Amino acid sequence: MRFLLTSVALVAACTAQAQAPAPDVAWPREAKAADGTVITVYQPQVERWAEGNLSGRAAVSVKRPGEKEPHYGVIELSARTEIDKASDVATLSSLRITKSSFPGMSPEDAEKHLATLRASVTRQSWPVSAQALQANLAIAQARSQKGLPVKNDPPQILFRTAPSMLVVVDGDPTLREVKDAPGLTRVINTTALILLEKSSGTYYLRALGRWWESKTVAPGEWKAGPLMLASLDKAREALDKQFDPLEGKDTDGKPLFEPGVTPQIIVATKPTELLQSKGEPKLSPIPRTELLYVANSRNDIFLVLGAQTYYVLISGRWFTAKALAGPWSFVPGKSLPADFAKIPADHPMADVLASVPGTTQAREAAIANQIPQTATVQRDVQPSPVAYDGGEPQWKPIDGTPLSYAPNTAAPVIRVDPKSYYMVQNAVWFSASAPPGPFAVATAVPAVIYSIPPSSPVHYVTYVRVYSSTPSTVFVGYTSGYYGTVMSTDGVVVYGTGYPYPVYVGTYWYPPPYYTYGYGAGFATGFSGQK
Repeated sequence: MRFLLTSVALVAACTAQAQAPAPDVAWPREAKAADGTVITVYQPQVERWAEGNLSGRAAVSVKRPGEKEPHYGVIELSARTEIDKASDVATLSSLRITKSSFPGMSPEDAEKHLATLRASVTRQSWPVSAQALQANLAIAQARSQKGLPVKNDPPQILFRTAPSMLVVVDGDPTLREVKDAPGLTRVINTTALILLEKSSGTYYLRALGRWWESKTVAPGEWKAGPLMLASLDKAREALDKQFDPLEGKDTDGKPLFEPGVTPQIIVATKPTELLQSKGEPKLSPIPRTELLYVANSRNDIFLVLGAQTYYVLISGRWFTAKALAGPWSFVPGKSLPADFAKIPADHPMADVLASVPGTTQAREAAIANQIPQTATVQRDVQPSPVAYDGGEPQWKPIDGTPLSYAPNTAAPVIRVDPKSYYMVQNAVWFSASAPPGPFAVATAVPAVIYSIPPSSPVHYVTYVRVYSSTPSTVFVGYTSGYYGTVMSTDGVVVYGTGYPYPVYVGTYWYPPPYYTYGYGAGFATGFSGQK
């Protein structure tokens, strides 16, 4: 498993390059050391702003010449503010860096880079958007917790020694007619293509370039069917790739199965994770620890020698069992055996250190996870039209807030009050005075939206921000939580909140974001010092 701070591009139609960056959108900021090291300061998080004095925190990256990956740190800063309301500019002066933390560096290197940064900021003032600072402070107050109270209930965890492929259906199979394909219905609440031939009562699944067949969806004995079948292929072509083709490749595009191998197809209707080894598990020792790892598996599976207990890492969470067949239970970070933190940084299993509380890698992961990706959006950009299944929105309250959301549409539409509606598309906020729109690029977002709890299926929108605006553009950004990676109260970055979100199935299937484990989803991170 590898964490990677990825810059996911906003849709091209929604992104424009600023021709002359205005002072209020000049983030991130850089300082360059004499040896060519580049120190980048990202958009600060304001924690206090009163009587003209501002204090906050900012993520920092340090990239030395010749290095592929930067080191991450955090600085705490303070400044005086002078506001020009007419031009929406707050000038930060008398800048001071009061504290810093660079988990992946020696104290000597950290102090050297901090000196470079201090020398840079004391020589200049930083003009920023006043409205952005105010919004930043309001959001910080609405989101008081530093770590997210995620859920960690274990999914169904399966272990196989033979080649296997997992396909997940979101609850009991729901069938809908396939347009222009008489005699066929489709299981719509899955990303896979599963068709039912009504005349024979046979289900067909498209995977690995062929059809697979079974008399039941799950549990079912799926066997290899025909490579091609005219009626099924006609329906497949009509759907025009509106499904996951299940090609059996890893994230690097390499085949998961050897040529000629016929894997077992496993279809599950509840959150499930599949662990596999290539044949019987081959355990190998990790130097200077009492840990063994399964060397012939793509999964992060360990055996603690003293306790003779297995541990597995899934989406940043640790689960343990006495046998690989389970049952599995969640392990809080503070209860993880100490030897996990002793895994050598150059070991093939060192990637898991990012999920071990207190390690350098875990601290760097936490910092990297809060660095925003930003873009300048033209204010006249139009979002995709909003359509509600059944014609009208079906509002559901968001617990703990005065807000509600519409589950019967693909986009997250949030009602603030009867005349205020907000929606996110492609990491850009839009607003409207009525549910169907018209929606326009939002220049500000009510702070109350950022109090949406992780138990809500629309929680992910709280990681999208509006930083500032001009008469023609809006400066926006998002952090990694928008795509599922969040900081837990356990002190590590995990994938997904773990909450079992409700599913909407009507004419269409509108799944909640898979911000949980148990669907084969996950993340990858890579920090300096890791493979």
